[in-house]
Amino acid sequence: MTIKKLKDDREETPTYDNGLGFAGHERVSKKLEAASYFCAPCASWEKGGVKNFNGIVRQYYPNGSSFEAITEKDLKFVISELNTRPRKILDSMTPSEFNQRIQRSLNLLEKNL
Repeated sequence: MTIKKLKDDREETPTYDNGLGFAGHERVSKKLEAASYFCAPCASWEKGGVKNFNGIVRQYYPNGSSFEAITEKDLKFVISELNTRPRKILDSMTPSEFNQRIQRSLNLLEKNL
């Protein structure tokens, strides 16, 4: 159920950290019908965003949490929390605000073409 929800809502390809927790990445990619990528082993600049995001998610689901018990309602709550949380890298905008800004810019660009 969770994979189907991710498939319906995804906008990008998943990028994984290099850890045993992602050993099933091929199954996930197949279910999502999306290519998946791993950070390069010695490329710390690639890992920063992944590590930071994993840390944020771990605030809701600490290490050892069972993901089998997560309901769609739980998942929607965390997604909403993550999308409405200001990010330093986005100049203190939330991902939702940033996405809206990009969408407005794209719409304006389309009108002028």
